[in-house]
Amino acid sequence: MPLYKYLNAERVDVLDKLKIRITQPSALNDPFESLPMIEKIMEEGDFYSLINDQVEKSELRETVKETIEKELSPYKKFINTDLFESDEFIDVIMENFDSLTRPFIKEALNPENLNQSYSENFKKSFSNTFGVLSLTQNPDNLLMWSHYCDSHRGFLIGLDQNSPFFDQRINDIDTIRKLKNVQYVSQRPQIDKLFKSEKVDRDDYLEEIMNLFFLTKSDTWTYEKEMRIVLPLENANETFEMANGEKVYLIDIPSSIIKSVVYGSQINEKTENRISEILNRDKFDHVKIFRSELDMNNFKVNIINA
Repeated sequence: MPLYKYLNAERVDVLDKLKIRITQPSALNDPFESLPMIEKIMEEGDFYSLINDQVEKSELRETVKETIEKELSPYKKFINTDLFESDEFIDVIMENFDSLTRPFIKEALNPENLNQSYSENFKKSFSNTFGVLSLTQNPDNLLMWSHYCDSHRGFLIGLDQNSPFFDQRINDIDTIRKLKNVQYVSQRPQIDKLFKSEKVDRDDYLEEIMNLFFLTKSDTWTYEKEMRIVLPLENANETFEMANGEKVYLIDIPSSIIKSVVYGSQINEKTENRISEILNRDKFDHVKIFRSELDMNNFKVNIINA
């Protein structure tokens, strides 16, 4: 079954240059993208154990010492800071590290603070790291023709979902870089513990987390029948910045992946002629051309041979 990308008339460059955008979660049209609820990061006891394990390591001691020296540096001309920089004082801090840090850790793990801060931080981090190529199995949806094709003035490209392009995994445990279905749910997904202490299959759990962040949407969007491939932004072959400061990341696609083009029912002659001119190139000999037309009896569009 082919997959389709809805494009407005200005995106003729996808065919012309064979480059397509992978979009950061923050730039997608659903504000809930990559924003699941996070109930807790981990159990308090596990967090304290982790901290205490680190206390035993000399690296943490050195970090504490360097931090004290840095913080006290502006006051050296006014007071003698030798006592606070001494090994004896550092020993006291390390011996009482748990009791000194517990109030701050408890506040950091407070569920009331977690969901918004951690969810938004993860979304920001993902938006700086990954891009999403969104496709659909549905070429005749009225809403999508209106929303993504400038009220039917744009066009669709049909893509071969069996192409190696849609499976770019770098190893057997790679949880992204492969075409997957979007899951539609009625409630916001919730991650009960981001870091689990109990024994779990880490590969399966990592895939579960990635699916919650990238492949789970409200059932309001069910009509889109979306499939996605998530790729690192560093894989982009071209980047540029729009006037509003938003960065755009483009990735190369092979001409062989394009199997069809569907003109919108309201496409203008100039856009159609430009697309036709591009498709006359030898590399597009295999591409079939279709047209959508308004059904005379029902609220739908029909896909017919051009």
